[in-house]
Amino acid sequence: MDEKAIVLHSGMQHALHVALGYKLSNQLEYFATGPLYTYNDHLAKILGFSSVLSRMYSNRSTGALASTEIRSVSRFELLERIVKVLSNDPSLQRNIVHWRDRAIARHFAKNVPDTCTKIYSFPNVALEFFENAGKMGVRKILDLPIAHYEMANTLAKEEAERFPGFASTFTYKAPPAKFCERFAKEISLADRLVCGSEFVKSSFIDRGVCSKKMTVVKYGSSFEPLSNEEIDVRRKKLEQSNLLNILYVGQFSQRKGLSYLCETVKKVKENIPARFSMIGSFYGDRKWYEEYSDVIDQLIVRGSRHRVREEMLKADVLFFPTLFEGSALVVHEAVSMGLPVITTVNAGATFVGENSLGEILQIRDVESYSRSLVGLFEDHQKRAFYTNNCLQYITHAGWDDFYNVVPSL
Repeated sequence: MDEKAIVLHSGMQHALHVALGYKLSNQLEYFATGPLYTYNDHLAKILGFSSVLSRMYSNRSTGALASTEIRSVSRFELLERIVKVLSNDPSLQRNIVHWRDRAIARHFAKNVPDTCTKIYSFPNVALEFFENAGKMGVRKILDLPIAHYEMANTLAKEEAERFPGFASTFTYKAPPAKFCERFAKEISLADRLVCGSEFVKSSFIDRGVCSKKMTVVKYGSSFEPLSNEEIDVRRKKLEQSNLLNILYVGQFSQRKGLSYLCETVKKVKENIPARFSMIGSFYGDRKWYEEYSDVIDQLIVRGSRHRVREEMLKADVLFFPTLFEGSALVVHEAVSMGLPVITTVNAGATFVGENSLGEILQIRDVESYSRSLVGLFEDHQKRAFYTNNCLQYITHAGWDDFYNVVPSL
C-alpha cells in the first residue's frame, strides 16, 4: 500500500514545509488548514480587509501546493478574529485561539480517507484526528514547534520579578488547563514526536516524555538564495571596519530577551561605533522604548519579508538574545544571507556553534553578549571567519534536509 499523509495545522508556521516534504515524496493526501490568503477562499479575503491582517495572511502562501491538495476552512478563524476585535479580555483572547484549534480538529477528523496511512499534526489540533487514526491503524506524528510550556511559565515568572517593566511584553502566557490536558493526550497517542532542535527535545524529556519517541529535524530558511553579486557585496563589506551594524529581528518581547538586547547594545555603544536596527512588532507596554529610544538607530515595525532580507544584507551581525524558542527561524534566515549570529542556548540553533557561524551564549548574560559584539568589531579576522563560514553554509541553509527526513518518519 502506498504511503499517504494528511498534514493538519490551523495556521501555517512551518506546516507548509511538512506538506511540501510529503508532496515531493509523492505521499501527500492533502494539507488541512485554516484560511489561506492565496487560496480561493472568500472568507480568507474578508479576513484580509485591514493592512495588518492582509500582511499576516499574505504570508500564508500555498507555495507549490495545488488547490486539489488543500482543504481550507475559514469560519472558525473568522469567529476568533471577531471576538478579538470585540473583546480586550486577555483570558478570553487566549481561550478563543484554543477553541479555534479544537474546532478545526473536529471538523477535519470527521472524514479521514481510507487511503491515509499517516497523520502529521500540531499541538491542540491533533487529538480527534489521532483518536480516529488509532482505530484505523494510521501512524500518528505530532510536531512540537516550541519548547515545553512549563519552561515558558517558569521563565515568564522569573522575568516578571527581574524586570517588572518588561513583564507585559512577555508574549507567552500560561495555557488553559484544557489545553494542557489535551496536549498530554496528544503526546501519549503519538507514535512519533518531531521537533526542530535539541533544546525542544530536552525540554520534553525533562518532563517525562520518552526520548525514543522523539526525532529532531533541522528547519531551514525560505529566503531566496543569495546571488553571486550579493555574495560579492557581503565579502566586500568585510573591508569596512569603521562601524558595527547590529540587527535584531523578532517581536519586541521579553521572551526574545528584549531587556538584555537593549542593555547590551547600550553597553556596546559606549565602547565602539555601532548602528542598531530593530525589525518586529510591539507587544504589551511600550515604556521600554521611551527609555532606550536613543540606543535604537532604526526601528521598523512589521517589516515585510523583502525588507527583512534587505536589512540582513546590510547588517554585520544578527543579535538575538532569546529566552525561549523552538528553533528560531530568523537564525536560519540570517545564516542563509551570509550573516553571522550571536544568540543563546535557548534559540534551538546548535548548528550555529557546530559550524562556526557565530556564537551561542547563555541566556541573560549581558556581559558576554557585549564582549562578543565588541570582539566582532575589534577582531576583523573573527568576523571574516564567521561570515565566510556562513557563505559556505548557504547550500545547507534551505529546507532540503527537512523535506528528505519528514516523509521517512
